[in-house]
Amino acid sequence: MKNLKHKIIHRRTIVLIICLFLLTFNLRALCQDTYLDGLHNYNYTANDNRIWDFIGKYQYGVAGSGFVDKDQFIGKCIAHGPKGGPWEPIDGYKRTLCGQLYLTKNGKFIETMDDDGDIDFYMYPDSAFEYLVLNSKNANGSDWVPGTILGEVAFKEPGNKIENDGATYLQSLPRTDYQNMGMYGAWVTDVDAGGGHDDSHAEIHPIEQMWQKKDINATATIFYLFSIHDNEGRFTTLDNFELSHAGLPPECLPGLPWLKNPQVNTFYIPFEATIKGTHINYNIDVLSSNNVNYVTATSQVQRLFYKGIEIISVKRPRPDFPKVTFYQVGMKNPNTLRGYIAIETSIANTREETRTKGAHVFLRVGRIMTSHSLSGDNK
Repeated sequence: MKNLKHKIIHRRTIVLIICLFLLTFNLRALCQDTYLDGLHNYNYTANDNRIWDFIGKYQYGVAGSGFVDKDQFIGKCIAHGPKGGPWEPIDGYKRTLCGQLYLTKNGKFIETMDDDGDIDFYMYPDSAFEYLVLNSKNANGSDWVPGTILGEVAFKEPGNKIENDGATYLQSLPRTDYQNMGMYGAWVTDVDAGGGHDDSHAEIHPIEQMWQKKDINATATIFYLFSIHDNEGRFTTLDNFELSHAGLPPECLPGLPWLKNPQVNTFYIPFEATIKGTHINYNIDVLSSNNVNYVTATSQVQRLFYKGIEIISVKRPRPDFPKVTFYQVGMKNPNTLRGYIAIETSIANTREETRTKGAHVFLRVGRIMTSHSLSGDNK
């Protein structure tokens, strides 16, 4: 009888050890950890620091896929569509525009949805982006707001609920004038060629990314990140473009078409933390989505450690979306770490399916700093 009790206790002990092991394994599986050993960190140059500061100061703490000084090439070929246009690239690149959103009607986020499905965003550019106004020819437009730059995108989706229809979601948001907005997309001239407007003007068209920043207090911030696929069928195939405009096709083809399927957008959010002084927690939520491409499932929580100290924690809404990485993480000085949270979204599948379904995903990223020993512009 005594031996039987010992056997039972022994078996229970083994079962308990196995359970503890599995629990520990599962907890680790929930988190994906990145460790920096102080030897393989990104080496920040003066130019790297300039870019980091610029994003925090002039771009509302976010950079799109073009980052800074890395804008994507689109070539010089003119795009045509079934409605509107044509659209002629100004310098052959996609560009970032940041400024204040001007609402012309009813204080709504979306002001107009034209016959061609375009949603118009009139922007007063901030000082760092006023140079873009020089490319605009907008003196005679009857609907034009002087001093603004237009951003446009068309996305018609079959849903009519805020959780799966991007336009419905945006139209549900009452907004006030002059809120901050950043956007990224093809920098073109919309040429007056009988396409429904009475001027030729420069614009971001189509918009692929938009973002906004809202500071709650000194330690809490919310970022709103918008990935949108223009599904009007004007920028997605070579048939939309005049390939002879730029001379030899090789000078034009690398940037075509302007929109890809799938469409991959990356948002870079800079961070800065003092070692042993700052912990930053990011929490990502999906506000609205349609036709999203998921990645291979990994850990839902990703953490960044420096010499055994947890510096950053990022919680995603699900283990397979969006993709999150730490980008250009290095030491600003012996006590300060800086870098970026890179949030990558993939939307739109095949061209045929996306033309019917559309594609978008809108994210809310909450950031909380648990220490008040903060430094830098990006607070």
